[in-house]
Amino acid sequence: MRSTIPGIFILLFISNFTFGQKDTSARNSVFLELGGAGGHYSINYERAIPIYNNFGAHVALGISPSLINNSNFSPRLPFQLNLYIKKSNHIFELGAALTPYIGDYLLNDSFSENFRRRDYAIFGQIGYRYTIKDKFYAGIAFTPVLFDLLLTTLQQGSYYLYNNFSPWGALRIGYKF
Repeated sequence: MRSTIPGIFILLFISNFTFGQKDTSARNSVFLELGGAGGHYSINYERAIPIYNNFGAHVALGISPSLINNSNFSPRLPFQLNLYIKKSNHIFELGAALTPYIGDYLLNDSFSENFRRRDYAIFGQIGYRYTIKDKFYAGIAFTPVLFDLLLTTLQQGSYYLYNNFSPWGALRIGYKF
């Protein structure tokens, strides 16, 4: 009995994997996002996870080499999770994003190295995409900053909420494969 249960899970995994190979719709994409969770711009990889018919989730991870005050490099790593509803070439999305980044104020000037604070921004997302020839898409989104958090400091080990709701938006251009 104990060897049967793992065998069933392996069989289900293999059958699901082979079923997924027959699916012809592109589930991966790369996209350039102007504005949005990456700040000024970001390059992102995204995976579509179908849940039921024309409903599913998009999970994306990106990188943005943003600048603070036009001089300090502050990389941002947006992680996005959106639920979507698809109708023909139209996709409507609703979700959120978490973006870790480096703040522009020094934590403590007494160190030999200048440590900068680690900040985390949380974005809401409401968006629309239009797919062109099943390979390309263009979209627009309302991506307001819901919270901007300093989760840790070297001095107190605490968090600080220093910015609340700020309206923000995004333009997306992508390629599906």
